[in-house]
Amino acid sequence: MDEKKRMQIIAENITHFRKQRGITQKELAKEVGITASTMTDYMKLRSAPSFGVIQKLADYFGVKKSDIDTTFKEESINSLSDAPDLLTQQITNTARKLSPENKKIVLRTSEDLLKEQKNEEETKKKRR
Repeated sequence: MDEKKRMQIIAENITHFRKQRGITQKELAKEVGITASTMTDYMKLRSAPSFGVIQKLADYFGVKKSDIDTTFKEESINSLSDAPDLLTQQITNTARKLSPENKKIVLRTSEDLLKEQKNEEETKKKRR
């Protein structure tokens, strides 16, 4: 992902969480210990927040860093694919946070993926 796209995603996510809280950019800047002009620079894509500021934002909003900067998510998923038990744990932890309706969607999707995987395995066996 290029840096400009990353900055845009970060700005959109900050805006989303800020509006959920019902606070202004200036108030948010004060809460996380940066100037209002620095926050404006983030929102206008003139600069990107440091990892430290992203952590402060995540702490303030009560979310993970990856909810603000999705590059953390990409790195996290890539590292988890090398550790299946950790990946299963992460899936479980995420599912616990979902609404009952979204849990049903995840279950149906997982079941569909499993059926698809079994069909692919059967097809491969028949070709041998």
